[in-house]
Amino acid sequence: MAPETSDKKEWPNIYDEAHDMVIISSAMFFLSKMRRLAREGKMTDEKTAAPLMELPITIEEISNALDTNEDVICDVEGETDFGEKLGIRRVKLHAQMLRTSLRATLLHDPNPDQTWQIIDFADENPEKGLVYSIAVDDANERIVVPFRGSMTNSDWLANFNFFPHFEINPLANEMIDREERSSMEQPKNLVMHRGFHNYVFDPDHDADTAEDADNIEATKFNIIFERVAKGLQERPGYDLYITGISLGGALSTVFALHAAAKEDERIPKPITCYSFGSPKVGAMSFRKAFQVSLTLHLVCLIAVHTISRLHILPSHFHSES
Repeated sequence: MAPETSDKKEWPNIYDEAHDMVIISSAMFFLSKMRRLAREGKMTDEKTAAPLMELPITIEEISNALDTNEDVICDVEGETDFGEKLGIRRVKLHAQMLRTSLRATLLHDPNPDQTWQIIDFADENPEKGLVYSIAVDDANERIVVPFRGSMTNSDWLANFNFFPHFEINPLANEMIDREERSSMEQPKNLVMHRGFHNYVFDPDHDADTAEDADNIEATKFNIIFERVAKGLQERPGYDLYITGISLGGALSTVFALHAAAKEDERIPKPITCYSFGSPKVGAMSFRKAFQVSLTLHLVCLIAVHTISRLHILPSHFHSES
């Protein structure tokens, strides 16, 4: 059952939305690398690299940096079978995807140019913590929060920290239709993947809390939520989208559930989450909470990669005592 919405907007085409979310989620990987190279002074063209370290960052600035620093980025980014089959360097593929669309690049299907710009990029400590950005898409009136997937040792340690974490269910007191109550009875506690939970809810020692809200606990979740809420408050009528690939997909699922459960007038509901290739985030209790959220606050598409089998790990979450 889809959440109730006002009549001011029509439901968008899911394929258009999904391809946009794939593009911006993928951009998190190579843009994070580009910013690190720029920070270390390793970019060939410092003139085009400098805008990557200033906000906001536009697609044109990212594309210019890709074009003028192609060789050094290729040395770091490397090549893939995917790029070789297309007969195009991976850096060029990134640039084309950013300027047009995934479909226009691969299927020659014309599509409007991408128009988003990045207003926040949290990679102060990219080797030891989660990396995310906040992007504004004025053409589609939405704010998008993409989480980066696995790149560092810390990311992989989070992936493999699949011991259970127990927390109070933020949706335990939500009212649901009587007809659905039997199948979606809400547990008092949630069982979640500890590594994913900690990545989102650990204290954020790198954030400048003075720029956020007074008297808020400086967890990563609270800092991200406050920055997103301010961005939406400044742009009435915009919707909130959360997305990510792999580890980023898991983090987007965790963040979306908890953000949707918060009562804050600055955050329009429903929140939309696109999760690609995510490992398993929680046990049956988490699933039940997520199902209830889908009827009330959340719209979600979860795409799995059946070859990698990541979506069935960790296996002990398939049963819950």
